[in-house]
Amino acid sequence: MIDVHVHLLPGLDDGCSSIEESIPLARYLASEGVTHAIATVHHMPGIYDVPVAAVHATLAEVRQALSAESIALDVGVANEVMIHQGLAERVKRQELLGLGAEQRYLLVEFSGREIPWFAFTTLEHLTEFGVTPIVAHPERCYPLHRDLMEVRSWYSKGILAQLDLGSLLGLHGGRIRKFAEFMVRNHLIHLLGSDLHGPPARGDMWTRAYRRIVRLGGEEYARAVSEELPRAVWDGGDIARLVPTPRQSKAFSLFSMARSILGYTARE
Repeated sequence: MIDVHVHLLPGLDDGCSSIEESIPLARYLASEGVTHAIATVHHMPGIYDVPVAAVHATLAEVRQALSAESIALDVGVANEVMIHQGLAERVKRQELLGLGAEQRYLLVEFSGREIPWFAFTTLEHLTEFGVTPIVAHPERCYPLHRDLMEVRSWYSKGILAQLDLGSLLGLHGGRIRKFAEFMVRNHLIHLLGSDLHGPPARGDMWTRAYRRIVRLGGEEYARAVSEELPRAVWDGGDIARLVPTPRQSKAFSLFSMARSILGYTARE
């Protein structure tokens, strides 16, 4: 399995604070059958703007430590980029770290509570530059819960979606878990990430989440999103033929949708 979103590199953002945290996190991933991990580093203008050279230097340190500890985990790097104006142009100038051998993929996140007006246009601009956007944990973005047509349109636009395993296990609350289940059940998720920022309190996140994905989306789908699609991203290949066709909407009732919509301003 391949974890495409984990904050494994120490001291660069709000992830692992030291190599002493990175090592047990890597050991945990390997113990769960994860063979490759993309160590993501936040890029948020004005908050996290780590130079590319610093990211690669820290990656080399982590790789050396894992080799010394005989931990069988192949680690790559990428930015997790907060959506912002001018993003597509920065990608064109190669100022950000994409995913995969050719950096043809870019992990982009939205705020959980609002989507800026330029967000979807920016994603489409990325595709014009030959970069495939991967939306990080869309299930945690409340506005998307009530914009199912937008989420479904990503398939035809060549935009991918990455699920946080913890969302499916209820670690971010019941409403997010239900939407995560909806996305998995309808094959709207393409890649998986633990999004861990340090060693986990419980050591079976991947195992439990994978079983749920099998139950919700089927064994073939679970294998595609945990192994086949992320492997193609890692290798920098073309994944168009691997992306599953979305299913028709299932088990996201009008009642649950209305409850979510009514709950945004009142409770969230």
